[in-house]
Amino acid sequence: MPKIVYVSKDKKKVGIATYNILDLDTDILGFKTAKILSLEAENSIKKILIKKLIECFKKDNIEYATFRVNAKDLLTINILEQEGFRIVDGYLGLVKELGKERQRDTGIKIREARFDDIKKLQEGIGPTFIYSRFFNDPLISKNSAVKIHKIWIENCIRGKAAEKVYVAEINGQVIGFIA
Repeated sequence: MPKIVYVSKDKKKVGIATYNILDLDTDILGFKTAKILSLEAENSIKKILIKKLIECFKKDNIEYATFRVNAKDLLTINILEQEGFRIVDGYLGLVKELGKERQRDTGIKIREARFDDIKKLQEGIGPTFIYSRFFNDPLISKNSAVKIHKIWIENCIRGKAAEKVYVAEINGQVIGFIA
């Protein structure tokens, strides 16, 4: 159940933030971890809301918090940085219109993942997420980053973290996946 933080002005709620405490991340990383789910307020209220959110983190003994924010939202990014948050990764969204295209034979076979793929993916792919926030955050050890990705791979294939998982293989050898 998400925790909720409000900012009120003249008895009217003018800002809201929600967050979850992440038990799995806390266990693996060794410090109490939370994920900010939403942060909604007018620009003039955002700094107040973020400060109140940090106060709630302190009351909950949260030592580490993350938030995925749109790169266009520079005001929120600047306020978060002023309050001690660091940028540890970035995502790009790409689109392509699909039409009639020639397919070429790459030798890659795509199929739905099976439970027996878990170990293969954990060992072969788990350590390769070097551009993820876990590998780029100086507060997280490389061993913890690998461990969290291995658990994530298993949770995806077991249906706990993804609806579908597909693997790519060449000559029967699993080379990658998408969840």
